[in-house]
Amino acid sequence: MEKIDISKSVKSIDFGKQYGVRVQRIFQTNGIFTVRDLCRQSKQELVHIRYFSERSISMIEEVLGKYALQLGMTNKEMDEYAGIDFQESGNLSNIPIEKDTEADKWEERRYEIAKELFVHQHLSAYNAVTEADSLIKYLKNMPNSN
Repeated sequence: MEKIDISKSVKSIDFGKQYGVRVQRIFQTNGIFTVRDLCRQSKQELVHIRYFSERSISMIEEVLGKYALQLGMTNKEMDEYAGIDFQESGNLSNIPIEKDTEADKWEERRYEIAKELFVHQHLSAYNAVTEADSLIKYLKNMPNSN
């Protein structure tokens, strides 16, 4: 079985065309940023997250299974999977956690704005993206009003 670095972003996991974007957005909304964060979640916790169906959860379990991971893992189980011996290191500070960069956040905002303009303002996709680009450019250069 293939292994994966559990400190990596859940964005590094391919959940397939049918679920990928929706699942990643739900993860981000619910504070699930790393593979470790996902594996900490129990099936019962995911069932209570809005927009997650049993089918989506089964697909997540299937994908995690490819990496010999599962939902509801303990920190100790994940540390063993990652090959970390905390008796030697003593703390978690040596585990790198991949976070979204500032550029990723701006790109995500750009996408959300374009989507809103396309859906609610009935702009063409091209015009929605052009307007979103203009707004993001303005917002990036706007001075802080503290």
